[in-house]
Amino acid sequence: MHSLQQPICTKGCRDCEGVGALVRVLRLVDGDKTPMGYLHEAMDRAKESIKNYYKGDRLKFDPIWEIVDRRWNNQLHQPIHVAGYFLNPRFRFGGSYSDLNGEVMEGLSTCIERMVLDVEERDLIVSELQNYEGGRGKLFSSELARRGRTTQTPDAWWQNWSGNTPHLKKFALRVLCQPCSSSNCERNWSLFEAIHTKKRSKLAQKRLNDLVYVQYNL
Repeated sequence: MHSLQQPICTKGCRDCEGVGALVRVLRLVDGDKTPMGYLHEAMDRAKESIKNYYKGDRLKFDPIWEIVDRRWNNQLHQPIHVAGYFLNPRFRFGGSYSDLNGEVMEGLSTCIERMVLDVEERDLIVSELQNYEGGRGKLFSSELARRGRTTQTPDAWWQNWSGNTPHLKKFALRVLCQPCSSSNCERNWSLFEAIHTKKRSKLAQKRLNDLVYVQYNL
């Protein structure tokens, strides 16, 4: 697992800090082993890092935030990311957890509706959420479970300490075991490179996109 605190360069120059957190986010998704529960918090931390770099001057950090938000909201941000954020005990019970505008609970609700088709099972998941949020029950409230919030991966934590909430456990593991991976994008780039050769360099963009789509889905 890549560390969110890992420095970008060994020189520690201030010029690197403005984009350093964004590079750390890219490192998180540059592989197949980063669980879903880390990406949403990493993006929040990246934006706060940019804000702090410009000492809270909105005239300086707002344009950068707009660029980040446009790409994040249009292409990357999905309900499963905020569901993973909520179900990651490291963040849910950490001091930095925030859901001021209800975004997290809205995303969690959407994720449950999309991933769980049985209405009765949805109701059971929602009823078990109360034990998780309150840290109630013999397992959730144990000292080992509280320590495990920061020492274990989210999926391992749910495997170990959620025996009293079987329906929520099943849903949480489905969410958290999905990696945040850029491998699909890399496959796309490889196909573009294979199709758009020197001999076929005059392909129209739409035709090129269509060929990549067909090849990718064969």
